[in-house]
Amino acid sequence: MQAPKNGFFYVLDRATGKLISADKYQANVNWASGVDLATGRPVEAQNARYEEAQTQLQIPGPLGSHNWHPMAFSPDTGLVYIPAQTLPTIYAEMENFQYRPGAWNTGTDLSAGALPTEMSARLAAVAASKGQLVAWDPVAKKPKWVFDYPNAWNGGVLATGGGLVFQGALDGKFRAFDAATGAPKWETDTGYPALSGPVSYEIDGEQFIAVTAGWGSSLPLAGGTGFRDGAPRLGSPAMGKVVVFKIGGKGELVTDESFPPDPTPVADDFGSLAQIERGRELFFNNCAVCHGDSVQSGGIITDLRWATAPATKDTFAEVVIGGKYATGGMASFAKVLSSDDVESIRAYIINRANEDAAAATPQ
Repeated sequence: MQAPKNGFFYVLDRATGKLISADKYQANVNWASGVDLATGRPVEAQNARYEEAQTQLQIPGPLGSHNWHPMAFSPDTGLVYIPAQTLPTIYAEMENFQYRPGAWNTGTDLSAGALPTEMSARLAAVAASKGQLVAWDPVAKKPKWVFDYPNAWNGGVLATGGGLVFQGALDGKFRAFDAATGAPKWETDTGYPALSGPVSYEIDGEQFIAVTAGWGSSLPLAGGTGFRDGAPRLGSPAMGKVVVFKIGGKGELVTDESFPPDPTPVADDFGSLAQIERGRELFFNNCAVCHGDSVQSGGIITDLRWATAPATKDTFAEVVIGGKYATGGMASFAKVLSSDDVESIRAYIINRANEDAAAATPQ
């Protein structure tokens, strides 16, 4: 049994590999209507092939309806517990695509799916991304119960012989549910998102539940700050912890203080609208996967809106073309971007910094 990224739950005969069932474990999956059990092939929805439809909002996006977060099975309830999520993505074919060695070559226009920069619209778009803990009945081929989260990218799942299901969440809480009914039984604050799969172990007859808590993995890397709204404690990846619980435990969890950056642009707006728009296109198709949607970092990589490197043409080129920080993971883009390209990207970054600084200033 497996719940892969595509939103369908597969049950295979373990002896023969025959496909027994394949059903949506999230009702809003829209790229296919079902799976042909005879062939194993999906029954694609109309316009699923976005090169024919020009643009298409698809669920799930590339991060999937279920990603790496461990799911669990309980032989007592017969249920599979899936850390599921809704993360839509707009797909569009890139015009005049040309293969570039060493660069992103998806053939898709990553700027087409950009979140809006106006804050109220951005928050509305982020609100469309949600998470669920789905207790899936593989015999009935439907959920037995579902617990909804306001955010996607919640933690892995542990099912225990005591009739409990444990899961951490992006909101910094670690929860236990009744495995049969989904009723919340207990929760505590771990200080940071507890995204890994929890484990249970025993020492001298006493049970312990352990989970890691911290800020990391691919969503904050690529998703940008929109997924951090309302959760200012997420802070730095260096603030990770292993948190261990037991019945009657009296330890106190100390949460590190987070220091948000000073939202002050390092330069005034410059460049024509055409240059800024060209910089936007180049940013999304070369930089956004690490530096965030619309230059809003999720906290894993430097937030370029407030960094010093874009302050001048020379300081920015030293990094992007000269490879000044190559040993820190920021490779040179000299083979991919021209000097004019880099200056257009800088114009877009500075423009975004000034937009967001103005939005944050009381009127």
